Amino acid sequence: MSSAERERAFVIGSGDISAACAAKLATDGFDTMTFAPDTCPEALVEAAEGAVPFGVVLALDEHLAVPGDWTTEWRGAVAEVLRNAYAQTRALARLIMRERRGRIIYVVAADGLTGSGTESARAVASASLAGMARSVARELAPRSVNVNTVAYGTAEDAPLGRLPSTDEVAAAVAYLMSEGAATVSGQVLSVDSGMVMR
Repeated sequence: MSSAERERAFVIGSGDISAACAAKLATDGFDTMTFAPDTCPEALVEAAEGAVPFGVVLALDEHLAVPGDWTTEWRGAVAEVLRNAYAQTRALARLIMRERRGRIIYVVAADGLTGSGTESARAVASASLAGMARSVARELAPRSVNVNTVAYGTAEDAPLGRLPSTDEVAAAVAYLMSEGAATVSGQVLSVDSGMVMR
């Protein structure tokens, strides 16, 4: 695949998982661009000029750990994650759906699916992003845009006895970006050592 033929992928996030996703997608042949979680939608649209991204990966909750519960700080942190995700998704979806093809992938913590007694802000943000992904999947399906979620494990005492590596999470993201996942949409792919079983 020549540089002119490479599909573009945007990765939004600031942690190790985001970095692993960007590296994996680059290895798979994507022209990968990375952005900070608080990048304004206008800057993302400007960066897409001339080459609309085929795929967007949003990993906005990677380091969301706020002490306490339902405090002003807690609510503000969760609100910021969700506000960013909504605005960035809305701006980029407008571009992607014009192409009638593409992928949007949210990367969240699996305790958003199970609940958490210690990281409630991360759990709430993750659950909200997974719900957003399903709604966006239904909205964009008529334009052949697939929207999915990858949920990474956070519990070392999961049945398989270890946390997933960042490379393992990135491999799941890469699968959802591949042609092999062309009919996968609105799903949550858990990479969590058996933390969530259903």
